[in-house]
Amino acid sequence: MGMKKTEKQHFAGGNTDWEERKLGKFATSETRFVESMEYTCKKDTLEDSTAFEAIKEIKFKCHSLAEEHEDTLEKWFFSYQTTEPDLEKWLCIDELRKCCSRGHFGPLCQPCPGVQKSEATCFGRGKCQGDGTRGGTGKCECDRGYVGVMCSNCDAHFFARENNATFIECEECFDGCASGCTSAGPKGCRACRSGYVMDTDEGCKDVDECADDNKCIKEHEECVNLVGSFRCACKEGYRRNSNDECELDIEEKSNQNSTLEPEMKTENPEAAINNSSSQIDIQETPQSNNVLNDEL
Repeated sequence: MGMKKTEKQHFAGGNTDWEERKLGKFATSETRFVESMEYTCKKDTLEDSTAFEAIKEIKFKCHSLAEEHEDTLEKWFFSYQTTEPDLEKWLCIDELRKCCSRGHFGPLCQPCPGVQKSEATCFGRGKCQGDGTRGGTGKCECDRGYVGVMCSNCDAHFFARENNATFIECEECFDGCASGCTSAGPKGCRACRSGYVMDTDEGCKDVDECADDNKCIKEHEECVNLVGSFRCACKEGYRRNSNDECELDIEEKSNQNSTLEPEMKTENPEAAINNSSSQIDIQETPQSNNVLNDEL
């Protein structure tokens, strides 16, 4: 990355031609080497750093490696960068023997499955264990839905949507299928798993277990149909106790009542005021009649 960052730079003077005649080419100068090393191990300068996300303390490890092999890096910079422009191959694979090229693994950098035949590693549906390193077994670790030494077959609950000599695309079977499938959806099932029934027109169809009156027969219990199954739940206002029975949910009732009371009090304030006034008038009426009788 440091070489790429500095490839268009020069000595920063006003006369580049004079500088290069007197100081030499910037491309192979000590100045450029120092500036390039400053970019070394800076993950944020990489165009794509996803390949290094799983490596812990990568910056520290990178700096330690660069410091340990600084003389080798100088050797390449001043003597081999023109004839051996691929620094990774020259340094990591050929000189230090710590890496292998893509599609190779192990101490001798043997080819991963498929590479020898000029095909994609692990059929393009898995990863070669140890790929690009001097370790590993070279066995294919297949992606989900793929199996086989070369990851060139579909797993049990998948079917081949597309398949030829160099490529395969597997798709997952419908959830209600048993014993695999031949195509997508309920109609592609070879057989149906428990909770489904084979229908001539629709394929594997969900069974409504709640249609059976013998399901969920405890008091205050109701049946809830699920895809491929069912469950017994307590009716609204009830909850299941430690004896697995549905009992009245006192807390819920209490909360409902406490919520309703303030609403009842404030529902129609004017009516409440008028009502209280009427009560006062009714209470005062007998007293008014007694006063009139005395006066007469």
